[in-house]
Amino acid sequence: MSLRSASTFFSSLIPSIISDLRRIANRTRGETTVEDLQTEAWLVAEELSRNREPPPDVGDKSFHQQILGRLYNRFVKFADKRLRGAVRIDEQHSDDDGAIRENSIAATLAAQDDSDPSKAMEARESEHEQELAVLG
Repeated sequence: MSLRSASTFFSSLIPSIISDLRRIANRTRGETTVEDLQTEAWLVAEELSRNREPPPDVGDKSFHQQILGRLYNRFVKFADKRLRGAVRIDEQHSDDDGAIRENSIAATLAAQDDSDPSKAMEARESEHEQELAVLG
């Protein structure tokens, strides 16, 4: 498939499956966007149409179902469920005012400012130097 025909094929394919891509993106619970799935759909379509004569038709519903089935399996059905349910400590939340607030779980995991290991080591070294100076 030439680059021009591939571009035309893709630009015709996405509008016909966009509602299904949105459904799959919703099922991933925010882990994958519709734009990510569009990119993946292109890769799957290229993989499925490779070495296929004649090239698949854009309106072929069975071809659409093959693409959507692979995407659903990859991003929903066989996604790592433990990771999906895990708490994200790097996630930030915004208030009603639009101000970004710190993640409460990440805040409880953070060490206090006075527990910096390098500062503790410097303090021990200075105490040791003072002892040596006193003992002579």
